[in-house]
Amino acid sequence: MKVKESYFSGLSEQIINKAKWSRDKFVVFNHEAGTGKSTRTHQIIGGMTKKQSHRVLYVQRFLKDDELNNTVKAINRNAGRKVAISITGKDTEKGKSTEVFERSQVICITHQMYIQVCKGEHQHLIKDRDILIIDEFPDLLEKINISNYEIGLLWTECRKRNVPAIEEWAILLRDLIDEGNVANNVMRFTDFSDGKDQHYEPMIKSAIKKLDDKNSKIYKGILKESLQLTKNGGFLFEEGFHTFNDNRQFVLLKNNIILDANAAFDYRYKLYGKFDLHEKEKMYDYAKDTLHHINVKTTKNALKKFEKFVQEALKEIQLEGKTGILFVTEKANVDKLEKEIVQYFSDYGNSLSEIEGNLKINIKIDYFGNLIGVNHYHDYDAVVLLKTPHYDYLTYALTYQYYMRLTGQPVENVELFEHEIVEAIRKSTVAGEMYQAIKRINRDNSRRADIYVFADFQEAIDTVVEQLPNIQYNKKDLEEKQNTGRHYDKTKREKSTKSEKARTILLEAKKSGIEMMQKLELRNLLEIKSRGNLTKILDKLEAFFKEHGISQTGQQIWFHDNLKDFEYNKLCESA
Repeated sequence: MKVKESYFSGLSEQIINKAKWSRDKFVVFNHEAGTGKSTRTHQIIGGMTKKQSHRVLYVQRFLKDDELNNTVKAINRNAGRKVAISITGKDTEKGKSTEVFERSQVICITHQMYIQVCKGEHQHLIKDRDILIIDEFPDLLEKINISNYEIGLLWTECRKRNVPAIEEWAILLRDLIDEGNVANNVMRFTDFSDGKDQHYEPMIKSAIKKLDDKNSKIYKGILKESLQLTKNGGFLFEEGFHTFNDNRQFVLLKNNIILDANAAFDYRYKLYGKFDLHEKEKMYDYAKDTLHHINVKTTKNALKKFEKFVQEALKEIQLEGKTGILFVTEKANVDKLEKEIVQYFSDYGNSLSEIEGNLKINIKIDYFGNLIGVNHYHDYDAVVLLKTPHYDYLTYALTYQYYMRLTGQPVENVELFEHEIVEAIRKSTVAGEMYQAIKRINRDNSRRADIYVFADFQEAIDTVVEQLPNIQYNKKDLEEKQNTGRHYDKTKREKSTKSEKARTILLEAKKSGIEMMQKLELRNLLEIKSRGNLTKILDKLEAFFKEHGISQTGQQIWFHDNLKDFEYNKLCESA
């Protein structure tokens, strides 16, 4: 289906007409994914340069696959001359002349470079620029974590250097952790900017200035993170403090535009008054397409019980008549998924490429977080989402904190899966990842597409369905096929105690070469809800720990043989 030029008339007017410009807000357009918003924007910018001298900073998400240079070529082609250049981190490292930037009417950079501009770097890129156009949401959140282990390192170093003020800070953090060890499902917010805690910020700044030798790099880093904690407050959770870096502030020019197909349902746009959404109608009708929702838990723990999940999932997929099928999973699971697909279709070949040839269908695997803006699968007519694309819950909570602080609003404690705003962020983020993955295929809506979603997050799926007008929605349950373990010999299961399982898991982790494992990860693998029950198990393993060079500090389990000498020495000092 060809998209009418008038669909982008509002965007064109916003770029060209100075009467529409605003210095203090982002005008956000949510043109439907697959309608060619990026291509049309390049055309508008190129055409504008023929008649007007407005200077543009264009920001896009990716540098890979030469995408930044392709954007430059597209703008120059539409301008009929060279008006655009690209700037990357490598260009700034080489000391490229700023005169080149200043002469160019259009500069194209990545989101990462824009973030650096928001930190106060590379200010020559915005000098005398008029228009800022950002393709996809610019996420400025930089998470900071100060663990119990790092607090121990800080305390050790301060005692060595005789800095009692910082020793006091480390003890305060330790005391707060001890006090907060009651509720496992609540992220308790602590504000250090009021009353009796205000004096810590100048003390930490003073200590940072004194740490100027090369051996103090780690401790200086912990102090800088502590400074962010004193300014912004943070969540106490799983024996650590979590906050964000506030040195990233949105940079705006005379005219500021964001292009984001998710904008109408991405909850972050509702949290900041400088986002002004100009909502666009949907262009495509999906009545010929089907979304197959297979209701099944896809958490790590659930899939461990469901050993043949991929094999069962593949049985649900109809390949007949399809030209291309895209499988989407998490990054860490890509290779494993390919092996399982090859195993399932082994009658058709010994490799994915051989199977593709014999089935006469393109089969590709990609992962969440790698798909926004990707156009490689535009003519595929089936997509399979085999994982619910969750971030860790702290990401949602810290996003909430970031925007509350940005807008001067109070931050509350966050109860997991109960806090209204955090849950809205979580739902819209998961829905956004799903929607973007789905819209990688059948980009022009000219084919009949089948969409398979294996997940149990109904609210997120409902949001996705709302983005696909008139789509046929079918739901079925795959829960009954999960391995509950009921058919196993009960006596054998009882012999496999939690302690024995813990030994096996820890030895496998040590063998893999990792230096440290979080206790929370071990708890999840053992399917233990209570932190206290895990402590009882670990206490029984004292002799086992000594035998295999394993120790525990705070919420971490360390494998000494895998540690670098420096880290091992520091661990011993903090023990």
